[in-house]
Amino acid sequence: QPYFNNIQLDGASTVCSFAHDPRGIVWLGTESGLYSYDGYHSYPHFDSRSPYHSRVHSLVAQGDLLFLGTENGLFVFNTATNSYRPSPRRSPKDIRAMALQGRKLLLGTSDGLYEYDLRQGSLRQSALHGQAIYALLPSHRGLLVGSLHGFYIVKGGRTRRVGIASGRQPLVNALAFDRRRGCYWVGTEGALYR
Repeated sequence: QPYFNNIQLDGASTVCSFAHDPRGIVWLGTESGLYSYDGYHSYPHFDSRSPYHSRVHSLVAQGDLLFLGTENGLFVFNTATNSYRPSPRRSPKDIRAMALQGRKLLLGTSDGLYEYDLRQGSLRQSALHGQAIYALLPSHRGLLVGSLHGFYIVKGGRTRRVGIASGRQPLVNALAFDRRRGCYWVGTEGALYR
């Protein structure tokens, strides 16, 4: 029998994303900002006057760094020092989805797909200019992208639209690979496709 326990987050009511670090801490992106949960207590990592008091749509953990895709751009939090690092200059706003691909952090934004080079600290727009992107999933077929206008595959600098329904394509807001079944799941507004 599954057991659920409601974890209270003072100052937040909506959890938008999760990440887990090597020390066992669960990180939560909420409508108010970043929280951590150690199994006993939750802790906010912002105050109401800081720029980090912002909706966190997506989280990606890499070592001691936690990348936050927020409505105000990309934030970087160091979990070892419990502090924010300087954000990349000219970060796009409204980052809805993120994924690591090699040494690049891919950013799905309300204005297309961006690549942030983790070593060089450089940022560039790469595909789907002007498209609102809600989901990213690296795969052997290329980068799978869910957007307001449907499903795309980005590979080798080329973008290909993939029809998943007849007629107008639905908003694709969730993507997952099912290893056991060897298939992809595509979550849309109003349906689930396999």
